[in-house]
Amino acid sequence: MNRSKALFTSLFFCVSLSLMAQDDSLGKEALEKNISKIDVNINNTKEQMKSIGDASYLADLYFVLAEFLVEKAKLMYQLKIAQNPNVPVDDLDFTIEKRPKEEAIGVYETFLEKFPTDSRRDRALFFKAHELRELGRKEDMLQTYRRLSSEFPKSQYWPEVQLNLGDVYFEEKKNFDLALEYYKSLEKVSESEFLPLAYYRMGWCYINKTEFLAAYKSYEKSILVTNDLKAKNIEIKNEIREQALLAMVWPYSEIPIKNIDKVHPATTSTLEHFRKISFGFDSYQKLLKKLANRMELKKRYNDAAEIYIEILAVYTDLEERLSIMSKLYQVLRNNIKDVKRSGLAQYFDALMSELMSSNALSSKDKKKYYLGMEKIVRDYSYENHKAQKKSQQFKENAIEGYQVYVAYFKRTKYSDYIRYNYAGLLFSKGKPFEAAKEYEYLARKKSRKLKRSWKSLLKSSLEAYLSALGKGSLQLLEKTQARDALRTMGALYLKKYPKDSASSSILFNIGQSYYNE
Repeated sequence: MNRSKALFTSLFFCVSLSLMAQDDSLGKEALEKNISKIDVNINNTKEQMKSIGDASYLADLYFVLAEFLVEKAKLMYQLKIAQNPNVPVDDLDFTIEKRPKEEAIGVYETFLEKFPTDSRRDRALFFKAHELRELGRKEDMLQTYRRLSSEFPKSQYWPEVQLNLGDVYFEEKKNFDLALEYYKSLEKVSESEFLPLAYYRMGWCYINKTEFLAAYKSYEKSILVTNDLKAKNIEIKNEIREQALLAMVWPYSEIPIKNIDKVHPATTSTLEHFRKISFGFDSYQKLLKKLANRMELKKRYNDAAEIYIEILAVYTDLEERLSIMSKLYQVLRNNIKDVKRSGLAQYFDALMSELMSSNALSSKDKKKYYLGMEKIVRDYSYENHKAQKKSQQFKENAIEGYQVYVAYFKRTKYSDYIRYNYAGLLFSKGKPFEAAKEYEYLARKKSRKLKRSWKSLLKSSLEAYLSALGKGSLQLLEKTQARDALRTMGALYLKKYPKDSASSSILFNIGQSYYNE
């Protein structure tokens, strides 16, 4: 076998073992067998290194040997865990298992000493630093990274080294200013795949420094840079962009409202702003819930309500939306003036329609959500009804809320009161025909829950039907229905109260209905 073929064989075997070592499902026997095989390759590589005369080939073998040693350490680590299944990993002693890694570090150091002009010295330093980090030798790792950074500023590993240095100073030394310096240095490499991650980590540095506007801007840059790199077909992990998007929520909520124009125009709502930043429907959905919770926590109830309403519009899962409706209404209750917010009735109707026809929910869950929605719709309608004198919109909201209630909650202890209120609002809104039908329903039912007599309900129904017929705006079918109801309800009234002062007038109106017909 010639030397180049021997090298290819060694490298191929190394890669094969690497793939095997990553399989956590290997048993003890398979791991022991693989360790034996890799020991053979380590010994063979060392023997080749003793006899080889070709300097370039010898340099290759140093990397091969180091990689074999690293793989051996991984296999030994897995074997130790497999041999002690009932012992927590943190309680195991891996001193022996670390020795191959220490030997690998020695191999890289020997390579650096023997080959001072080799073009792969940056690679040896990078791999050496990685193994030092694995062994917990942080100061030695930092020294190695700094050496690589200063000696090889054009190395392919330089961006990742800067990122790693920043991580050490951020995570372990809590030196956020120095960490920022390393992260910012990646801006020199505009097309680096590590730049989005650097901006993301910069955001957390600024968070820790309570510089929220700078943090927000860093997360935004992470997203924008990711988009640019993807447009250039540079492979970037999507999770970094999503993490940056979700991380933006915290600093955004901490920026004073008076300074919000430094983030986006003051005329732009929070929701509009984040809708533009999101990069797909899935990311937008994840963002909405976190954003709403944060706005609620900061007592920015108007923003929170707007976002919860958006969730109701874009989410499809029924239980999710029912849960969001409860959160939304609680937000509105915390800011009482917004309880009269218009447009909610359409969501009440949609949710109740789906809930009543759902086969996915258990009867227990359906009852729970039914009772929850009953309270929400009832409170919403009452609050708007009480405020009707302040604005015509409140009256409209109350009518819409009552309409949903009478459609879906017909047998509650509040249903008759709701229907009576609904009828009164309809009549005052200039809809006597619709009001008359509600009064008729209550009169026929002879509700005992209301503080209104049956006589009063009959009268209200008759007056409403007469008003509807007198308007002259009913369609033919509605006229027929109104005349028929007038005669029926009038007959009931005359039978029960034949000597009442209103009886003659009712009798006249019944006769008039036949004449008009």
